[in-house]
Amino acid sequence: MLGRTIKSLLYAYKNELPIILHNPVRPNDVEIIADDHDFDFLLFDKVPTYSEVWDRLVFILGMGGLMVVPDMIQNLRHDSDKNVVTIVTKQSSRFIVKYQELMKLDLNDTGDVLLYDWFDFRAGSQNCPDVIRGDDDSPMRMVLYQSRRQKVKKGMRDMVAISKIKETEASLWDYSEMAIHHKCLQLFKKYNIKGPSIGYTKKGTARHGKIKIEHGWREIKKEVNSLYTIEELCKMKQKGRRLTNLTINLFSTSKTFTSQE
Repeated sequence: MLGRTIKSLLYAYKNELPIILHNPVRPNDVEIIADDHDFDFLLFDKVPTYSEVWDRLVFILGMGGLMVVPDMIQNLRHDSDKNVVTIVTKQSSRFIVKYQELMKLDLNDTGDVLLYDWFDFRAGSQNCPDVIRGDDDSPMRMVLYQSRRQKVKKGMRDMVAISKIKETEASLWDYSEMAIHHKCLQLFKKYNIKGPSIGYTKKGTARHGKIKIEHGWREIKKEVNSLYTIEELCKMKQKGRRLTNLTINLFSTSKTFTSQE
């Protein structure tokens, strides 16, 4: 297989196929998996994030000898006439992979991009829910997570705002960091999410300050068309026992595992 996304990794796992990851689109490391995405077969002992699913799939496929040149590809050339993939690694080594049949689950870019705007909270994170839905696609949602900054108060959280826009519109002011910052503040106000408590009025009513967020950085990732959805791949029947047994040996504790065969 030749792929870029978590969907290709899932397909390779379910079908026990060798995979070459080129120009990978790794999920962010704060979004918890959706309720309709069942990854019980990977034997997590908690609800994972999509990046944790990615890491586990890469690890299992690597341990099973199915990751071809993992995380080392600098350049790749595919000659479909000769059934050959030529790989140049980051260490300038050259590999030639010959195949009988090549599966491409990830087809092409959709023309849309996902914007990940990372914000540091300066005040008010304790009053926010874990996920805040947007009014449209910019942002689609805001996801809060435990701050990874050094020397912040215990319990402080930070946030990523996730937007989906046309790639050709990425340079427009409406989707700039400043515009997304403003829209996030509007969503706090819409859902009546208040800032930190700053005392009481003379009538005994609690007073709250403003929520304060500061833009840290932005990531832009292209959206990729795939033959299957994540939900379809989660439900796909497992072919073979080798990776299932390897997963059990690596990660099973007291959890009961039911084979999907």
